[in-house]
Amino acid sequence: MIVNVFSTPRTGSIWFTHLVFDELKATHPSAFSSYELFNPFHVGMYRKLQNGKLMNVHGEYPAGAYYDYPVERDGVIINTKIYQPHNLLSDDAKDAELLRRLNLLRSADLSKGAVFQNHVYPIYEPALQWLKKNATKNYYVYRKDVKAQLSSYAVALATKVFIAFNKLPEIQENLTAPEVSLRMLADRIKVWRSLDKSDGTVIAYEDLPFEKDKTGFPKKQNEKSSFDKLSPETQAVILELEDKLREA
Repeated sequence: MIVNVFSTPRTGSIWFTHLVFDELKATHPSAFSSYELFNPFHVGMYRKLQNGKLMNVHGEYPAGAYYDYPVERDGVIINTKIYQPHNLLSDDAKDAELLRRLNLLRSADLSKGAVFQNHVYPIYEPALQWLKKNATKNYYVYRKDVKAQLSSYAVALATKVFIAFNKLPEIQENLTAPEVSLRMLADRIKVWRSLDKSDGTVIAYEDLPFEKDKTGFPKKQNEKSSFDKLSPETQAVILELEDKLREA
């Protein structure tokens, strides 16, 4: 049994995947879940705990960091942590690693149940097609308020805090995010919109139950909008992209 959650950043897809996984485990106790398994950006990305934050680092290996290396054990795909530099730098090396991951998927015992969360772009295309073709259930998660989505992403980029399961850290004002990353998110939203979703269920972020209750969703902690925390320069980029996405 395969359940897919296809999304773009800042749509609540991680939290939604937790909910879906909890529900699946009620009937499939040996089920497993995986996040961004086929994202080329994540292949070879280092992770390091620094000042209480789990940092994502690309490029040169920082001392004490690790990278995720998924393996198959007893029919289940699990992530192992490798605390050393890797050689996953070239496009060819990344493609080979993505193919290895897809072969893991093909050899896993999916009758145990599995939930896969992936952003729809960038993604290893053969894996996307395989997941959609073999799915029991597909969910397509998006955010109605594009301005809020872009603003939330900008804050995450500026603070390097992309997910917090507990209380969020205090966030300063006048934050600036890389324009190129915001424009890329706009492109990713366009890809999500163009994807055939007739084989699944579309879920909006605004309809998710963000409360700390039996669902495991966190209570929303942002009293001030993400947009208001940004610098005028970053706000201008977001307003421009909002207009373009409205017209698209």
